[in-house]
Amino acid sequence: MRSGRAIVVDPTLAGAGLNVTTVNDIQGDPGGVPLGLSAYVVSSASASGTLRAQMFDAMNNEIGRTSVRIDRRADEAKYEALILDPEVRRGDIRKIAFVFKPGAAG
Repeated sequence: MRSGRAIVVDPTLAGAGLNVTTVNDIQGDPGGVPLGLSAYVVSSASASGTLRAQMFDAMNNEIGRTSVRIDRRADEAKYEALILDPEVRRGDIRKIAFVFKPGAAG
């Protein structure tokens, strides 16, 4: 399922050789509430650290935040699960902003 949400990528990702190209809902049980989001992260260089995602509503208010540790080699791409609090209403998310903080993952 496509999210149809704006993706904002902070320059810290490009500085680390990373990019987020798409974000999709992660579905739970059939007919259930989505568990979170899945971001496709592409690396052009090796990078280790924390990828933070902030979710905003139509009024540009932050309504959710999560982070995931990543450890990438150059020329690698895969989806990263962004698990959200159950209270975050996925239908209210209009924008997702990503920031990367370098540092040893693990």
